[in-house]
Amino acid sequence: MLAGFIAQDKLQKLDNAPWVDDYTDGIADAGGVVDGTRYAALVSTPPVMGVFYNKKVFEKAGITEIPKGWDEYVAVAKKIKDANIDGVESPLFEMGGSQWGTQYSVQIQLAEAAQDGLWDRVNSGKEKFTDKTIQTAIDNYKHLFDEGLYNKNAGSAKDTDEAQALWEGKAGMIVCVNSLFNQIAALADNDKAALDENIGFFPLSAKGNIGTVIPEQNNSVVAFKTSDSKKEAAARQFINYWMTEDYETFVKDQGIVSVIKNVDTPDNVPQALLDSADSIKDSVGSMQSLAVANPDLYINLADMINGTKSATDVAKATQDQFAQLAKAQGIKGF
Repeated sequence: MLAGFIAQDKLQKLDNAPWVDDYTDGIADAGGVVDGTRYAALVSTPPVMGVFYNKKVFEKAGITEIPKGWDEYVAVAKKIKDANIDGVESPLFEMGGSQWGTQYSVQIQLAEAAQDGLWDRVNSGKEKFTDKTIQTAIDNYKHLFDEGLYNKNAGSAKDTDEAQALWEGKAGMIVCVNSLFNQIAALADNDKAALDENIGFFPLSAKGNIGTVIPEQNNSVVAFKTSDSKKEAAARQFINYWMTEDYETFVKDQGIVSVIKNVDTPDNVPQALLDSADSIKDSVGSMQSLAVANPDLYINLADMINGTKSATDVAKATQDQFAQLAKAQGIKGF
């Protein structure tokens, strides 16, 4: 997200800001830094792509342990389906109508590869979306639809439908981020006790439980260059005030997880969000964080769900757009 502004030299550097050393574990590395230089202050925990699940559905299906890795996740979904639980319409739910959530089930499978430099290789043109690693993740996602593990209206369902399905126990699991959980919380009237009783979270990756972080625009703040040194200094001073003197008030007002060590998280934050935040320290960056361009993977996947693209088509269309965007930025290798 920052790459375009940085390429145009529009952002001030925030290196050596006093609040960086006060970040909780994993936050300093979770976003806002490009090529070793900090350009953004994370004011709240970035979302983690992971699995939100209905605890009562798990209980009724006899699931007592959190799945580790993609294969166990699929096995749990099949167990929920085979349990024929009254009221459960599908073990998994997808929002193909809203589109934006489709990418998460693919991206979480890339966590280990991302730790091993996947996006560096993609950024240099040495690896492509059409190569084995990403193509396999897309294929695995497609197989879940082929096996009937998703909602029948996955191609048209909206994010609001997904939130409602999980909250009401019509679905067992969804792969999503904090913003979708916030919709669930609204359905629960932001009742922490009810949310803690019904909804849980765990990170998931191909082989284990590594979270994939995807910072969003509402998690961070930047200071733009203006050619006016006084205005630029004032912007940095405001960010410093926000992250130090005002941060406790900000966290309480927003009811969010604190990213500063000496500022406590409010008692009304649901456990699912606490667990999501806790997974950040062992997480890895997403395509949005680590790739030099952000192609429309989610749209292509929505097309796949609706039958207008194959899994192979998805990878090719995404790679073609990525290469085009990278070339437009003058990235070497494209």
